Amino acid sequence: MSINGVINLNKRKGISSFRAVKEVMRALNASKAGHTGTLDPAAEGVLPVCIGKATRISEYLMQTKKEYIVSMYIGLETDTYDLEGEITAQKNIEEINQEDIEPVVNSFVGVFMQIPPIYSAIKVNGKKLYEYARKGERVEIKPREIEIYYVKNIVCKNTEYYGNKVIEASFTVGCSKGTYIRSLCHDIGVRLNSGCAMASLTRTATGVFKIEESYTIDEIKAAADENRLEVLLKDSGNLLELPLINLNKYQIEEYFNGRKIFIKGIEKGEYLIKSTIGETIGIGTVDENGLLKSRKRLL
Repeated sequence: MSINGVINLNKRKGISSFRAVKEVMRALNASKAGHTGTLDPAAEGVLPVCIGKATRISEYLMQTKKEYIVSMYIGLETDTYDLEGEITAQKNIEEINQEDIEPVVNSFVGVFMQIPPIYSAIKVNGKKLYEYARKGERVEIKPREIEIYYVKNIVCKNTEYYGNKVIEASFTVGCSKGTYIRSLCHDIGVRLNSGCAMASLTRTATGVFKIEESYTIDEIKAAADENRLEVLLKDSGNLLELPLINLNKYQIEEYFNGRKIFIKGIEKGEYLIKSTIGETIGIGTVDENGLLKSRKRLL
């Protein structure tokens, strides 16, 4: 029996998102799967994995808002903007306290242009940025528009990292797709004139997926062995924030045969298509003449 749906994986530290997906595929004996937004190996938390036909909605799930709990060390800089890289600078933090840090962190709430870190998988001229970095080659990195929706629960304390005095600042941040938290930490350090590197990162939510409702790979394996995957899998049609069109049996046949269907009194746009009994059919588009055509089949 083919498996279709989305599993809310709680990715552990130390593995890539690619490897995490492969582990889920092996656990489910699935032939097709994909994630909905990369988490670095050093990060952990929510990583929704689309299985089977649900991979067709991954582009929609990638657009959703994200939430993270981040910890950063103020007082040092690294080439990767996190603790995985080499320390490139150390700064004096004796004159910095929480009253200085909070307004700077909060000042990033809003829409702004962010420059991604050089150690990232973004491609420029066909090569990933980290490939340029590893060879010491210079490359222009274009800024991207992102949005920080909120910052909360800022907590600061003095600590040390390999003998270096630093301030550990942790907070919760809600942000848009494409936001690099490592770059956010680096930019906070620049604004504080103190240097800053991300120390840890946990994704607590992406869209409707929450960390308290996520599953470890061991829990997924156990559910597969016990034939209770239906408890873990979420139906694709219940995850999309799209307006709904219900089709009857005849209309569904026309839809699957690639014919356009006239829908009276409906606006142009993209819609989730379901049967009159609630079965998810696919995603369709309606043109300016009210004609619906299939874009993605989910059945």
